[in-house]
Amino acid sequence: MKKIFIFLLPVLFLASCKTNPAKNYILLSGTILNAASKDFRLSGKGTSIIIKLAEDGTFSDTITTGTGKYIFFDPRSRADLFLTNGGEYNLTADNGNFKNTVKLTGTDSEASTYLMTKINNIMKLRGGIMLNLIS
Repeated sequence: MKKIFIFLLPVLFLASCKTNPAKNYILLSGTILNAASKDFRLSGKGTSIIIKLAEDGTFSDTITTGTGKYIFFDPRSRADLFLTNGGEYNLTADNGNFKNTVKLTGTDSEASTYLMTKINNIMKLRGGIMLNLIS
């Protein structure tokens, strides 16, 4: 009996270990206040997605193009983001003062905060001229 228990214990231990499969999508939601346009665009990784805002300025979308740099924009506003697979993000901003109110929270949002700060500093140095920095 003791030998059976010694044999079954490691087998049960190994059988109980489950690995969670990696998520191959990104969840992006948020609210844009005072938006003149109800259509925003998310571009990056060789694709462009139109994100439609609801009447109250909220949106939600699932992105399947993978980890990388993205630009969330409309004709008047822009936010540079770095999103990772499996991440869940919430983007909030007031379109009346987009550059100063845009905020991204969620998984690894520090990378996006760094990217937004870097882009804003580059724009200040160039006198407001923005070149395409997203590859």
